[in-house]
Order: sequence, then C-alpha cells, then structure tokens
Amino acid sequence: MKLPTTRTLCLLLAVIAFTDSGCRAIRRFGESRQSIAARRLSGQGFQAIHDGQWEIAESLFSDALDVSKTDDRAHWGLAEAFWNRSDHERAIEHMEHAVRLSAGDPKFVQRLGRMYLELGRLKEADEHSLWALELKRDSAEAWALRGDCLKAAEETDDALAAYHRALALQPDYPEVQLQAAEIYLIEHRFDRVLATLDRL
Repeated sequence: MKLPTTRTLCLLLAVIAFTDSGCRAIRRFGESRQSIAARRLSGQGFQAIHDGQWEIAESLFSDALDVSKTDDRAHWGLAEAFWNRSDHERAIEHMEHAVRLSAGDPKFVQRLGRMYLELGRLKEADEHSLWALELKRDSAEAWALRGDCLKAAEETDDALAAYHRALALQPDYPEVQLQAAEIYLIEHRFDRVLATLDRL
C-alpha cells in the first residue's frame, strides 16, 4: 500500500481547513442576514409605536424575534408593547432579555428599573437605578430614577439631591421638577415650591 506523500497530506489539510472556515463564514453570513432582517422589523415596530399602532408594533417585534431571538431591540420593543396593554409580567421578561442581550445597555437598565419601580418592586428598582448610574453617570433619566427610588423609600433629602443632579443635566425635565416640588410641599418649603413650579 502506497502511503500519501507529505505534499498530499498538506493539500488534504488545506482543503479541510478551507472547507471548515468556509462553513463558518457561510454560517456567519446567514446569521448576519438574520440580524439585519430582525433589526429592520424592529425599526418598523418602533415606527408603529410612534404612530400609535401598538398591535402592529407587537406583531412586528414578534416577527423580528422569530427571525432572530438575540435581537435586543426587538425584546425591548415587545416589552413596551406588552407594558402598554398592562401585560406587565411578559413586559418585564422581555426587558430582562433586552438587558442581558445588550450586555447592560444603560438605557435598557434604566427602563427595566423604571418598570420594577412602577410595579412596587422597590429593591430591584433601586439596584437597577444604581447600576444605570454606574454605566452612565451623566444620564438625567438615571438620576431621575434614582431620585424616584429614594423618594419611594422616604429618603427625601437624598431624593432631592438626585433630582438636582438630573436637573443639572437636563433643566427642562417636568417630571423631575414636579417630584421635587412635591417634596418641597411636604416639607412646607413653599418658596421652593413656587420657584420650582415657576421654572416649569
């Protein structure tokens, strides 16, 4: 029996390596096409939300996830669609997926914290407010969430400090201004109430 030459073995190894890398490239190309298709559907979903067409948006985000389960924006959009129709548990589930798949996008972390807070899950909301600030300290939304968590815990001085940080970053922030005014009202600091409302 004739043994293969060194040249023949090298040629066989090269073919195997090329075939393997080719398969990986084809697989990556397929995944890339899926990702692009899912992103396109998600974009259409957010446009539908903008137009107030929530049912269409929900359908588009679901289609996006059928194409690619790893599309963080589709999970985010579906979370917003479920939240809009008060299906809070499913909204939370998809928002948690969005946070995980995005590797902790500050915007997603802050939104999930806000959802937790609105459901009265204060501990989780508080954790996410701190996490959002670790990720992006110059986010007015994250400071607003932090202030709301502290206000819910009746830590009004710290809440006011957080609101002031939010307003330093975004002076025109009615929700934060109203929350601050409410604290001033509780504390009978009526001059501060009037000054805050005047800026509105």
